[in-house]
Amino acid sequence: MLKLSDPQEWHPLWHRPELMSGKMDLKSEPGDGAVEAPFIFRHDDWYYLFASLDLCCRGENSNYKVAVGRSRNVTGPYLDQDGKPVTDGGGTIVAQSNDRYVGVGHCAVVTFDGKDYIFMHGYDKTRRYNSMLITRQIIWDNDGWPIINL
Repeated sequence: MLKLSDPQEWHPLWHRPELMSGKMDLKSEPGDGAVEAPFIFRHDDWYYLFASLDLCCRGENSNYKVAVGRSRNVTGPYLDQDGKPVTDGGGTIVAQSNDRYVGVGHCAVVTFDGKDYIFMHGYDKTRRYNSMLITRQIIWDNDGWPIINL
């Protein structure tokens, strides 16, 4: 438990190639196009890869959001709801800024008493954009995709 085991296996799970190709414009800031805080959660026969996209930690200017892809294998490939691989810029957005919260992301998903919950942070407009812990129960649609109501 003091070092990585050998042989090491690395599996790229998510990236946004349009932003890695140098096509970002002059208005782009460091962190634009970021993929952060990946979290894998198993539900039924699927592995769900949740990740936070874009800019965090800028208060009311944050555009952080949570996207998801799923796979039958923990190592992927993970596809979004439209069937696009998240390694090719896919990802179904399941939580993003709304009338109350800005910059939601950096999530964890857990099960308590048979119910699945997502924990994430966001800036609360009604509290002068203070960072808040947001907890919501996940509802699963008929096709097995997560629905998060902020």
